[in-house]
Amino acid sequence: MARFSSRRVNIGFKKEAVRGTAETSGFYWYPFLTADFIDKTDKKKNESVFGNIAKNNDEITTLHRGEGALTGKMWQKGIGYLLTWLSGASPVSTAVGGDAAATSHAYTPVLTGANANSHQSFTNAAIDPNQNLAFALSMLDSFKLTWVKDDFAKIEINSQSKASASASNTATFTAEPEFLPKHLAVKIATNLAGLTGATESGEIVGITLEFKKNLKVIQTSKSKDQVDEIHNVEWEVTGSIEKYYVDATFHDYDKNDTKVAMRLDFIDSVNLAGTTTPTSLRLDFARVGFSNWKPGYGTSDISTETLDIEAFFSVADGSVFLPTLVNNQAPGTY
Repeated sequence: MARFSSRRVNIGFKKEAVRGTAETSGFYWYPFLTADFIDKTDKKKNESVFGNIAKNNDEITTLHRGEGALTGKMWQKGIGYLLTWLSGASPVSTAVGGDAAATSHAYTPVLTGANANSHQSFTNAAIDPNQNLAFALSMLDSFKLTWVKDDFAKIEINSQSKASASASNTATFTAEPEFLPKHLAVKIATNLAGLTGATESGEIVGITLEFKKNLKVIQTSKSKDQVDEIHNVEWEVTGSIEKYYVDATFHDYDKNDTKVAMRLDFIDSVNLAGTTTPTSLRLDFARVGFSNWKPGYGTSDISTETLDIEAFFSVADGSVFLPTLVNNQAPGTY
């Protein structure tokens, strides 16, 4: 085979109708920046002694499995599939009142609707000039969102799956817009109810959020050297904020152990979801805590501050975070 560049690689994913059974059509093909969906083998060396100082005399494979990693922009259609993969269940999708062409995809408060250890599985498709592969039972292990003031909003995902099988998929792409740096607005309030009337927080220059599902790959005597199941064990949301240091508010959040509700709104008023409705992605966090506050006193720069954040389970609200996507995709898409 001839040499090829990575720009000829195609990565797709689709929600599985039957858990662990590879999908064969209808994939969403993601315009990625970096991607790595590969087969992995767990091996065990044979250290039996044969009267020789050589340490090992053989090696066997104990488990065949798959791993995936992908980074890319926040595409306004594609992000909906990732939210299903992340939240563990499909959203409740309804037409926006007064603008039937727009659809609101409300994901069940995580982790209420998907408070289980077998979240929705996907099939990953990977195509390059040498191979056409499908990875069934793909489960999302981590999802990272990064926003900075002067670049595209980006996501990074990692997954675990069964080992690949040969496939005959064909990649097809359709143009779609992505969320831009200027689309983000951040709000902070005492509780979720207060977010609607809260003013936008200024001075923020960077945010990262990382969602971890802490997967456990299950192998049994019946599954032999193959993956039997993959469970999401526990849920964590951590991150960081960088902003200009203009007052002591965030310092005091850390010092006083203050918990707040936080909203990230990505709103695109140019690429409409319907006739008049903007395309948007809203991420609401019911209970956020702060730690490791640190000022930045660069002598030739404007002072900044950074701190770590963690989204906790809110007993009062019954959730960790609530994502809602509004776009032009019909109910049932995700």
